[in-house]
Amino acid sequence: GRMKNVPLFYSTSTVPAPVFNTASETAFAHSYTIPAYALNTLGGALRIKANGRYTTTGTPLVNIRVKVGALTIGEFISTTANNATSTWQVVVETATRSLGSGGTVNIGYGLGQLGGVAAVTNSAFGTQSLDLTVNKIVTVTVTWAAADIANAAYLDGFTVEWLYPGSTQ
Repeated sequence: GRMKNVPLFYSTSTVPAPVFNTASETAFAHSYTIPAYALNTLGGALRIKANGRYTTTGTPLVNIRVKVGALTIGEFISTTANNATSTWQVVVETATRSLGSGGTVNIGYGLGQLGGVAAVTNSAFGTQSLDLTVNKIVTVTVTWAAADIANAAYLDGFTVEWLYPGSTQ
């Protein structure tokens, strides 16, 4: 059977090209594919951490989302106009509640920090449907309130962890 004491782990710190000049939701170049059935364990926890930096014209708000397939498991919206240059970081955790193609995950913990302002809580939460029998691509996206050539976001760090019940880290 599957080893229960070794977490699935992916991490990168290679800086890809920025996402800039768009008011449409756009995924960063880094992503991670979770193999089919890897999340199909009751009580297993998925933890995603991402961080980066951005520059703005000083007025548009920015929205950072974390997705597993099409499901948004983390959504962090700046609440004030941001600095000309700043950093961001988000952490999201889910837990598997039911299995199979009709599986569900509970989106619990989520915290972000965008641009040196107060912590931003995750607006995606609760129990959501997720087919656990197929590959799922984990992505981080950014959306600007207004397109401008000066609005650029970078994904500097991206980590995906899957912790099986009873595993140690």
